[in-house]
Amino acid sequence: IGTDFRAVAKAVERQCGIPTFGFQTNGMDSYISGAGQALEALVSMMPGKEVDTDAFDLFRNNADSAKESNPGAAPFGLFRKNADSVKVNILGVTPLDFSMNGSAEELRKLLERKGFKVGSTWAMGD
Repeated sequence: IGTDFRAVAKAVERQCGIPTFGFQTNGMDSYISGAGQALEALVSMMPGKEVDTDAFDLFRNNADSAKESNPGAAPFGLFRKNADSVKVNILGVTPLDFSMNGSAEELRKLLERKGFKVGSTWAMGD
């Protein structure tokens, strides 16, 4: 017996007016596969816009210069001067991996202490 979750999602969306998604499950894959499909579905529902690559370019350029000057430098040291202008999202934080040990909140605190602005944590917290 199988359930067409995509069809169910379309019916819910049509009846309730709430953006909804469904994806195939077969019971043979781990939750990691399902979590990945759910996150991908969320991203696909976001309004399209051109991606601003300034933060990525800043990271890449700083990373390249840091490697040249200090090959063993920690990556979080790259943004000491510019981190306050960089907003990040933490992706892949699932309840099965992070709910009990507090590491998701610690990761957020670490990034904030280093000056980053955390926009969201997918799939816990935001």
